[in-house]
Amino acid sequence: MTGRKPLTRVVMYTAVITAAALCIAAVIGVAAGSFRPWAYGSSGRTVDERASVPLDGVSVVAVVSTSDNVRILEGSGAAVEVWLHGSISAGSADAIPHIQAARTGTRVDIGLAQKNPVTIGFLWSNLTLEVSVPRGFAGQVIARTSSGDIEVADHAFAGVELSTTSGSVHAGVLQAAEVSMHTSSGDLSAKGMTATHAALSSTSGRISMESITGDVTAQSSSGEVTLAFAAAPSHVEAGTTSGGITVRLPADAGFVLDAHSSSGDISCKFPISVTGSSGARHVMRGSVGSGAGSVVLHTSSGDIRIER
Repeated sequence: MTGRKPLTRVVMYTAVITAAALCIAAVIGVAAGSFRPWAYGSSGRTVDERASVPLDGVSVVAVVSTSDNVRILEGSGAAVEVWLHGSISAGSADAIPHIQAARTGTRVDIGLAQKNPVTIGFLWSNLTLEVSVPRGFAGQVIARTSSGDIEVADHAFAGVELSTTSGSVHAGVLQAAEVSMHTSSGDLSAKGMTATHAALSSTSGRISMESITGDVTAQSSSGEVTLAFAAAPSHVEAGTTSGGITVRLPADAGFVLDAHSSSGDISCKFPISVTGSSGARHVMRGSVGSGAGSVVLHTSSGDIRIER
């Protein structure tokens, strides 16, 4: 009997090592593209589902998704059109999401639901939730996803709130009284933005905004921050823990500058009346032109550039 114990251990160790090797091979296969998890379970099911909700009297459209890409497009007509499309593989058909779109008072809520979100085995999806908002809609749009990118086409809203935990947020030309864009891991960008105030934050990623009109507050824990203004703002505040900051302002802009970099150089292309500096490198305070606006910039590690 005692002679069987070493053999038993060998069999157990071999089983464990084999299982580990299969898991590692699967991971490598997914990364290399040779292993296709959608070949298992509900084999590569194509999802193509649509829904429509009238917008008469609606002031808020809220889109909440868990692990899918979200696209906010400009549509026509008098209703918000929803389209869920792409491919998904899951151990059970009950884990495949479906559109939920409902109106409560002046608010439309759009999301995805599953009969049974718990699945055993491989789960793979490449789904996109598209929401087309009519051009005439001037209410507030909220879009949130836990794991996925958010894209917003050119549009004018009363307010815009875009947030993703793991993904990037990209916008076209936005017009709104208030704009909020946030990601925990990803980039933020917009081709144009007109807003009374825009609040931008990225825990790990770059922030890049073009053709801005209005005030901006931008914060990144790890990433470059680039803000290009089409009109002189009354207040700009930008900071990053690790990365550089570039602010481009119109040639006739007047502002008071307060810039600080713990480890980096500071340069200003405007003629500035310096009131405070430290070695002309890490701290720069002063006034440009009329000094009507304020520009506050700080980074722990990176250069600061004020350009025109």
